[in-house]
Parts: sequence; C-alpha cells; structure tokens
Amino acid sequence: MEYTLIRAKRKTIAVQITKEGEVVVRAPRLASRRCIDAFLREKEAWIQAARQSVRARMTRYAPVVLQDGAPLPYLGGTLTLRAWAHADFALRGNSLYFPQAAALDDLIRFLRAQAETLLRSRIAFYCEKMGVAISGMRLSSAQARYGSCNVQDKLNLSWRLIFFPPAQVDYIVVHELSHVRHKDHSAAFWNEVAAVLPDYKLRQKRLREDQGLMYIL
Repeated sequence: MEYTLIRAKRKTIAVQITKEGEVVVRAPRLASRRCIDAFLREKEAWIQAARQSVRARMTRYAPVVLQDGAPLPYLGGTLTLRAWAHADFALRGNSLYFPQAAALDDLIRFLRAQAETLLRSRIAFYCEKMGVAISGMRLSSAQARYGSCNVQDKLNLSWRLIFFPPAQVDYIVVHELSHVRHKDHSAAFWNEVAAVLPDYKLRQKRLREDQGLMYIL
C-alpha cells in the first residue's frame, strides 16, 4: 500500500485519507517501518472502505460550467444558469441570469457577495441566540475547511458554504460561535453546540456527504 509518512512528536500511529483518496500516516519519530506497515495491514479493510467513501463524496457533484442551461448548486437546491444581454447577475426564481461575456471569476464574485450577506445574517441571529459576540468575520476561499474561529474571536468562513443547505450552513456558524467560549472540542464545547442544535450530529453527517460541493468551483 502506498502512503505518505509524516513523522512527528507523538505517541501513536494514525492514518488519514485525504480528499484525493490518498493515505497519510502520522507516526512517532522512532516508529519502525515494520511497525507502521503492520499497523496498516490491520487497518487495511477500513482504509479501503474510507478511500471509496471519500472518492464517492468528491465525485458526487460535477464542476460548475458557466453556460446557458447549466446547473448550479445553491443553498441545497439547484439553480439553472441563464445567459442574458444585461451587464449584471440576477437571481430570479430558480434561475441565475449572467452576462453573456461573464467568466467564472465574475460568477465567484457574485456568489461571494451572496455568501457574505447570508453568513452575516446567520451570525447575527446566532450571536443573539447564544449570547456571544465576535470581533469580526472574514470570507475565505478555503476548500478543505468550512470555517474557523481564532483566539481573537474572529470568524473565517468559506464563501463556498453558499452551495450547502441552510441547515448545514447554520451548523458551521453555530460550531464556530461555540468556539468563542470553548477553544477546543471538549465535552463542554459539544454541549454548547447541542444546546442550540440538538440534531447537530445529523447535520454533521449530511455535511460530510455533501463535502464535494467545496470543490465544484
């Protein structure tokens, strides 16, 4: 089995499957190759199943193509892209109209603006509901990370969340706002999340299933 080995100051061996389905092994600095290979043989069935699962998630959604009649995932639904003679983008019903001369970068700018409006609204709603405050919010272009909350209580959220259903977007917002009080993933942190979203585990599961949305554009 081919794998990437990363040695670090740690006591145990761990295996990770990347979004490309590659195997990454993290091991103690002094762990022998023989020990690592034995560990991987024990985990082989799990590794193969995990790789298949990751590949299935990543290929579930096709890359976005900016052409008339093409589909565009949007807040858990699907918009139809429509070319028109006007100079601006416009959402009308289940269609997103775009200028005939537009490029993918123009579409990204439009979607970023939609994401910022949505996320600021949801952050304001949940800040009041949870009784927390943040120092600011920044949109990122991250594909491998939905969001984060730093030690200054500033949120970084990927604009690509605009592709996901509102329930999943709310989960990410609540998850990061819970880090305002708890900077780890302790039991207290998860209790905070559960107090706001009792069904958060289901939302987590669906977020994993829709992970491929982060890579369509």
